Parts: sequence; structure tokens; C-alpha cells
Amino acid sequence: MEQKFNDGKVSHKKCWEMVSKSLKDHAHSITGPQCAYKLRSLKKTYKSIKNHNNKSGNNRRTWHHFEVLKTIIILIF
Repeated sequence: MEQKFNDGKVSHKKCWEMVSKSLKDHAHSITGPQCAYKLRSLKKTYKSIKNHNNKSGNNRRTWHHFEVLKTIIILIF
């Protein structure tokens, strides 16, 4: 799936629809746009926490999905 997102031959909309179909096959009723929005939201939260923690004088924020998102962002982007 990662190749399809980075390939350029398949639109991201179609990729998210494939992700949605896979989730539906596992009994999760989620649309492609919902998948895309969720990833954008998770990425926004990750960046917010990362920026906050990089500023000196701030108490560190934690998030139980931080390391997972860090790995995903490194792989995808």
C-alpha cells in the first residue's frame, strides 16, 4: 500500500478507498475520506506535541500514540 501512495500513478483518494475496503473486510465501517481525515488529525497532534517538546522551558507532553506515529510518518513522508 505504501508504494501506491508514493507511486503517483494512483490518486490518494483511490488509495484511501482501498484502505477503507480493507477495513470494511475486517468489520469496520469507515469511508476513505474518514481514513484520510483521521491520519491528518493524528499527524497534526503528533506535530503539535513534537513542537511543544522542542521548546525549552516547556514541560514534556506525552501521548500513547507518539512513537507509533513517529514511525508511520518516517515511513510514509
